[in-house]
Amino acid sequence: ILELRLKYLANLEEIKITGEQKNLKKEARDLKKILQSKELLNSALKDELIVLIDLFGDPRRTQIKQRELAEAISEKQIISKDPSTLIVSNKGWVRLAKGHDINHETLAFKADDSLLELPSKGHLGQDAVFLDQSGRAYSILANQLPSARGFGEPLSSIFKVSDGTSFVTGTLGEPGEDFIMASTAGYGFIVEKSDLFSRSKAGRAVMNVPGNHKMLPLRRVKSKDDIIFAISSDFRGLVFPVSELPKLSKGKGNKIIGLPKKELLSLSYLFVLSPKENLCISSGKRLKKWSYEQAQDLLTSRGRRGISLKIKVIENAFVE
Repeated sequence: ILELRLKYLANLEEIKITGEQKNLKKEARDLKKILQSKELLNSALKDELIVLIDLFGDPRRTQIKQRELAEAISEKQIISKDPSTLIVSNKGWVRLAKGHDINHETLAFKADDSLLELPSKGHLGQDAVFLDQSGRAYSILANQLPSARGFGEPLSSIFKVSDGTSFVTGTLGEPGEDFIMASTAGYGFIVEKSDLFSRSKAGRAVMNVPGNHKMLPLRRVKSKDDIIFAISSDFRGLVFPVSELPKLSKGKGNKIIGLPKKELLSLSYLFVLSPKENLCISSGKRLKKWSYEQAQDLLTSRGRRGISLKIKVIENAFVE
């Protein structure tokens, strides 16, 4: 009787093992089919992921967002935009003062030196542009200029310039600003400040200046309503809209004022007047003023001879 029971139990165990074997073979066949079919494999993965989501899924906590490609940061982007004032002397010494509250009348210079033109206001992150008498432009980041604690440094030590080179202007400003470039030959054009930038310490030639002539200081264009006030060496004035000058990146430019060659005349001064500004000319003991509205009375076309300003000497001329 005992042997019958043990034989029965062994038979039951054999039946159980045989059933498990059949199930494993079937499962192996199914897995093999899945592995051989990309479609079945993706479907199986999908079904399993759905089961896992139902068991463990919750709202995503880490957000995935599309960002712009990373770009290198330029030096200008990390420079502070502290207000600064550019000071250039007649002998080509440059310095940068902090702030805009600079009284140019109290500035000290070396012996036999003086202020070249009214200081230019801007900030540390801008490029300082300098123009020499031959029409070459030089540029450097303002934060690389010497401070105004002393007399500064000569521009000839910052840039590679020819012997005897003299500078006619220095200015700060944004790359997109427009300026008037003009020579004493009576020609000029509008140039964007970015066209005056140069990576080379030797600068870049921007304006073609005829022999025996030189560049005049750069004049900033503030708006389309600005007018140009040109004065020849025989004290004739010509006023015309700034829009009559072409915008170029370099070249000789267009004629600003008519200058008879036989009289050996030249363009001595050029100013840009905006609404609410005045042109002041110191002549002897007199100080003559032309407001923007009064200058409109002299308005004519570019390239004309101009009319007499009825003065015999100009000791100083500036816009206020």
